[in-house]
Formats: sequence, C-alpha cells, structure tokens
Amino acid sequence: MAFWNNAFGAVDEVLPEFKSLPEGIGYLMGRVRSMSDSLADSQVYVDKRWLEVRDDLDFQESVLHVFKEGGNYLRILDGDIASGSWEASLGGLIIKFGGKHELYELVFLDLDFFILKKHGQQGPKGGRPYFVLAREGRAKGREWPELLELLFQDYKSESSYFQWVFVLFVLILGILLYSIL
Repeated sequence: MAFWNNAFGAVDEVLPEFKSLPEGIGYLMGRVRSMSDSLADSQVYVDKRWLEVRDDLDFQESVLHVFKEGGNYLRILDGDIASGSWEASLGGLIIKFGGKHELYELVFLDLDFFILKKHGQQGPKGGRPYFVLAREGRAKGREWPELLELLFQDYKSESSYFQWVFVLFVLILGILLYSIL
C-alpha cells in the first residue's frame, strides 16, 4: 500500500503554504530530489542565465548568475557585471567571487532550477541555508511561492508520466499472461 501511495499519490497532492523559502525547499526535496541532474551534467547549467531567488523582503534587486564554459563566473546585479570563477570540485561547486572562496553542495538541478546549499552550518547566524537560482525565463516576475509551485507541478507531471508507464506495463503484462494461459 505504501508503494501505491508513493507512486500514485503525487497526482492528488496539494502543495501546502510555507512561511519561508527554506521551509518550502526542505519539503519539496523529499519529493523531487530523484529528478535532479548532477553537477557533472554541466550542459544543464553552463552558459544559462540564472536568476537568484530569495524570500527576504529587503531583496529587490535582480541578480543574475552565469556559469560560463571554462570556469568564468558572472554575477550581474541590476545590469552591472562582476566576475569571478567557478569549478565543480570537492563533491560540490566552488565559487570564487569578491575575495571569497565558497563551497556549495548540490541540492537540486534541472533545466529550470539550480538549488545549492553552502557547506557547513547555515541558518540565522551563518546566512541563508539555500542558494536558490531559477532560469531567468521561467522566474522573471515571479515570487518564490510561485516558483515552488512550478517545481511542484513539474514533479507532479513527472509522477503522472511514470504512472501511465506503469499502468501500460501492467496492461501489457496482463495481456501476455492471458494469452499464455
């Protein structure tokens, strides 16, 4: 019964409301993590325009992040470009920018969402727990709750696809068994 609920419960599931972006990310990762690409799939995130997403009311800037082929990193704040470098290493993503070298671990990656977590303890005193980026074309003009809903809808669509494949498999298996007997 648990398998059935896990496999088919996603279609009926409704995304709850969250008080914060980290709370929403924490909830969703239990469901969508298996759909994530890896940092080795650099074509998913290299040379794309990633818009930074935060739930901070004081954060009104437009911050784009671009990971260029060859390790160049661009941070574009309201059109002003600053550069650094990046590399996939040490089991994560190292970003060198503004005199800092920071190690981020991959939380989730697909064509529309790039979610990282800085290595070590983060939180109220250590900074934001997640570094959330979304493809600019999908994220522009949207607030974080809408983006979490889009990620959740992607998960539900993927689950629905696998449900149909499963039903088709069972149907074919049933026809084969019936024809043999």
